[in-house]
Amino acid sequence: MGLHRKNALAALLAVFATSWSHAALADSSALAEKLFQDGRKSLAEGRVGEACDLFKKSQDAEPSAGTLLNLAACREKNGQLATAYRAYNDAQAAARVRGRADWEDNAKAHAASLKVRMPRVVIRAPQASLRVSLDGVMVTPKEYGTELPVDPGQHQVDAVRTDVPQKNEGGFVVEFPMKEGDVHHVDVPELDANNVPVLKAGAQPEDDRAGGIRKPLAFALIGTGVASVGVGVLTAILASSKLKDAESKCPALKDPNVPEPIPCDRDAISDNDSARTLGTVSTITLIAGGALAATGVAVLIFAPSKKKADTATLTPFISPTSAGTTFRFTF
Repeated sequence: MGLHRKNALAALLAVFATSWSHAALADSSALAEKLFQDGRKSLAEGRVGEACDLFKKSQDAEPSAGTLLNLAACREKNGQLATAYRAYNDAQAAARVRGRADWEDNAKAHAASLKVRMPRVVIRAPQASLRVSLDGVMVTPKEYGTELPVDPGQHQVDAVRTDVPQKNEGGFVVEFPMKEGDVHHVDVPELDANNVPVLKAGAQPEDDRAGGIRKPLAFALIGTGVASVGVGVLTAILASSKLKDAESKCPALKDPNVPEPIPCDRDAISDNDSARTLGTVSTITLIAGGALAATGVAVLIFAPSKKKADTATLTPFISPTSAGTTFRFTF
């Protein structure tokens, strides 16, 4: 009799568990559907960030290829290009399982268009003992030198040595902005036993080196342009003098309607021709000189210059349990 009661109780518990599971699934589906519809409404009303959050919650409540595709499109519209790229790739896989080739093709096409638009960060690190992270996410050595996609906005790369005592904290930190299509390279310096970067003598940001090349070029262009303008002015003066000499020898040259052949001697005609030639040379030289000078000014204005954020700082810190130095470089 006891055995029958145990079997009956087990069967009752199994029925209860199954019913509870079905009810939970039904509740999850209903919640996911409500969140999804709320997300579509928010998107239609222009509240893109809110819509993305609702689509994400719907996907968490009940994973769905359709919801994932909507979430990816929402992320793209919100400017989160790398996040959208990853969501489109996930949507491709989910659509393939679902047997929706149309959804899979849609996600694939969008992912391909984002691949060239999203910003990428390339990190190079010289030491095997470094722990490097990008926006708080660890970067593995296999990822060094590869293009890591990120969303537009401000980003941060951190690095510390893992083979030094914990009391020597600190490390390397670099912050930089990224916009659509950017590729930013971060060269993590070597860190000494105190987690302080070993800076090479004469090292400077790449933009400063570019500026150092462009500025002399700009001044050379401006100098050449000014010199050409000076030559043009002198040539114009010579042309005017020659024309006056020609007109003094043959007043008929002053009349633009004088019939050919011009009734002047050969010296007057030669001076007149020389004046016209010098005038043409003067015009060309003035135009060329002005263009060179303007180009030089443009190069000087747009040459990279050291921004106020392009500053490396060593910040010491002391706590009850540790002390050290943090190196920070901000673009």
